[in-house]
Amino acid sequence: GQSTLGKMKATNCTDCSAGKFSSTRASTCTNCAAGFITSQKGESSCVSCEAGTYASNEGSSVCTACPSGRFQGSSSQTACTSCDSGKYSSSPGQAYCTSCSDFGSGYNSMIGSSSCNYCDQGYYWGYRSANTSYVCISCP
Repeated sequence: GQSTLGKMKATNCTDCSAGKFSSTRASTCTNCAAGFITSQKGESSCVSCEAGTYASNEGSSVCTACPSGRFQGSSSQTACTSCDSGKYSSSPGQAYCTSCSDFGSGYNSMIGSSSCNYCDQGYYWGYRSANTSYVCISCP
């Protein structure tokens, strides 16, 4: 008879799905950590989400752009941060918020704003009562 020593049985390898990776010759796939992704199947490592984006869950296949009014200044993050009052981000995917003072005096914004609003001297941007929209209010 023939010897089977030194012969290996062939196995079927399957690519890991997007959001997972596998080191060379590993037998299992591993989820990418939150803040990291693989966008295609068969990847051997994960890549970090760039500034302005995030991946909140393990096993993500896409980085999500921070919405208007929010930002993320670092890579590999799991969430975005609201712009401070007096700052804004007008479009998604921003790595920083812009100061309303760049428009000149009288411009301001509330926390998490996607734009700045102008109020004449002697007024401030706020709301009169709960469940109402923001307006220019006379300073006390």
